[in-house]
Amino acid sequence: MLRSLKVNFSKRKVRGKDREYAGYTIGNARYVDAIPLMERYRVDLEDALHLATALRLGARRIVSNDADFDRTPLKRVF
Repeated sequence: MLRSLKVNFSKRKVRGKDREYAGYTIGNARYVDAIPLMERYRVDLEDALHLATALRLGARRIVSNDADFDRTPLKRVF
């Protein structure tokens, strides 16, 4: 179950209910972005959510042992 998070896009920490997260939230908009990525790059939902978030943040690389990311525009580093 996803936790509701408040996001501050000024590169500060994201605050959850009981702890702080350094990073980015996954909200309904990320799911909307992820669905076309699943079809385009033949990745599952979890990978598509990571990909959508990384692309939104302007990432060029991803640290993962998942070879599915080799089919995406991100350079996989592991």
